[in-house]
Amino acid sequence: MREPYRQFKIILNPISGAGRGLQKGKVLAQLLRQQGIRVEVFITQKSKDAQREASRTQIPMIVVGGDGTVNEVINGLAGRKIPVAIFPVGTANILAREYHLPRNPGAFLSLIQSEKPRLLDVGQIQYDQGASPQVYPDSGSLQVHAVPVSPQAHPASGSPQAERRFLMLASIGLDAEVTRIMQQVRVGSIHIHSYIMPLLRTLKSYHFHPFTLVIDDQIMVAQVTTAVIGNTRNYGGFFSITHRARADDGLLDICTFPGQTIRDYLRYLMGAIVRRPSVFSDVAYYQGKKVEVFQTCGPIPVELDGDFFGYTPFACKIIPQSVSLLGARG
Repeated sequence: MREPYRQFKIILNPISGAGRGLQKGKVLAQLLRQQGIRVEVFITQKSKDAQREASRTQIPMIVVGGDGTVNEVINGLAGRKIPVAIFPVGTANILAREYHLPRNPGAFLSLIQSEKPRLLDVGQIQYDQGASPQVYPDSGSLQVHAVPVSPQAHPASGSPQAERRFLMLASIGLDAEVTRIMQQVRVGSIHIHSYIMPLLRTLKSYHFHPFTLVIDDQIMVAQVTTAVIGNTRNYGGFFSITHRARADDGLLDICTFPGQTIRDYLRYLMGAIVRRPSVFSDVAYYQGKKVEVFQTCGPIPVELDGDFFGYTPFACKIIPQSVSLLGARG
């Protein structure tokens, strides 16, 4: 049993959970102050506010928001092991489901004040701002010379090399296209049913373009149309794709799908619902410390931790024991 923390900063996304984030944040702050704990509250107003605030914070943090807010905080920390607790009020709440984080404010505070922090790995996307898209051949000898290109959604500022971290997953293909459309049409908070229109729109118009992955400079997986690089088992709050993943094993889990039709995608979706998409003979499952993604026909959309990120190509590696998470169980 460690000594309780005597101060916290609450980073709060007020539109998370249809406004529940603001209400829950106030309750948490009140409970902490009643215990004589010093509390600072920061309320986000726009994209990247949580990341900027986390980058200058030196005390333990409580993130009240969804997976996107958590991702911003992780990138703001950039490897600094300042303890972070996550109070889930978003749509999918992937990490909260992974580690059974309580939604009751009192139970949540009791847990994070009593449990020892758990060190988790993160994935790190690396891309080159100035490079042109590189096409990697589907056949021939394995020659790995990654020249990633900057994702359009997150250009690096003043640096030829840029990085973005993820704690839960990176997804390449149709799912990422759904998040791109969601980003375009989103107004205010979102719910699970908010994805119905973007999903239907994507299913109607999406073209499955193949791409190639190289894992640990050794394994080449060609003619892939969808892939998930997972650090956790949970996907989207209700499914499991990288079902063997653990966020503290020093490895990335990679699940690849070659299907090129909507029927294939729906078949894979059923596998994810039963939490075993790799039961299909055409689905492959790998583990590794580094993944490089090359397009063969054109840029493929990419999402990180549930939000649209940009496009292929990119390189990705695991950064072990990078985040100190409070209250993680299981």
